[in-house]
Amino acid sequence: MVEAVGLCKTFVLIVNTPPRSLISTDTDTEGMTFPCQVDIKVFARAGDRLEQQIRQLLELHLKPDQVESIRIKESAKGNYHSLSCRVRADNRPELDKVFVTLTEHPDILMVI
Repeated sequence: MVEAVGLCKTFVLIVNTPPRSLISTDTDTEGMTFPCQVDIKVFARAGDRLEQQIRQLLELHLKPDQVESIRIKESAKGNYHSLSCRVRADNRPELDKVFVTLTEHPDILMVI
């Protein structure tokens, strides 16, 4: 059991640190054609205004009309929420900024 806890902490640390593949140059699109729709999955601690907070974080780097939808699902015990966010990204640096901003939020545990 102790090993599993250690692995979980390590995993969250790795997920909350943006992978090198998310840090790109202007010419690096890794097979993506922009503009494009991107589905972002966010796992976070439950909160009263979580959906609005996620929308505000997304809109730091995207225009309001680029945030196409946010669906929220509560965990069985209600301690965590998963959010499915569909956004339209115009370029790779814009998408990278969104991922970095989301992973830096203290209540967000994982961004996929």
